[in-house]
Amino acid sequence: MSGRKLRKRATADRYDVVTKTIDRWVADPKLGFPAPFFINKVPYWNEDELIAFERSRARPSRPQAELETPC
Repeated sequence: MSGRKLRKRATADRYDVVTKTIDRWVADPKLGFPAPFFINKVPYWNEDELIAFERSRARPSRPQAELETPC
């Protein structure tokens, strides 16, 4: 496992939510939020897995030609 290990508070801060929200996200299988791994009963999240989760949830960007309005 590579990447930084984030504790629950740091994971919550990353998404600007409270730690209870992280618990709810983990408990909701439809969301697909990465499960924590534990070291001495303390939950940690792998930052690389969080980044992959974020990318999977991002909306695809539109090509620049679609964004331009015709004159």
